[in-house]
Amino acid sequence: MMRGGSERLELMSSQDLRRFLAAVPLDPALQEACRGVRRLEDLIAVMARAGYGVTPLDLQLWAHDAAFSSPWWPWADQGKARRIAFFREQPLPE
Repeated sequence: MMRGGSERLELMSSQDLRRFLAAVPLDPALQEACRGVRRLEDLIAVMARAGYGVTPLDLQLWAHDAAFSSPWWPWADQGKARRIAFFREQPLPE
């Protein structure tokens, strides 16, 4: 099992997304960068700057996974509706 993720992530076709999900629990700076985004495109940019080529579709396909319930995600503690809105490219409130 991956740290901060689920066994199902082994089924994920995006190697970069799997690698990112394994790296972010170990990197406080990356966690903070993720926590601070308000839009999907901003999260993609954080991932790209960290060297991971993740697409919006990669994220949207796996957004329901337990790996996306960690406290460093920008929708943490805002409920399922906010997570869904984020992945439907509706910005989170400030």
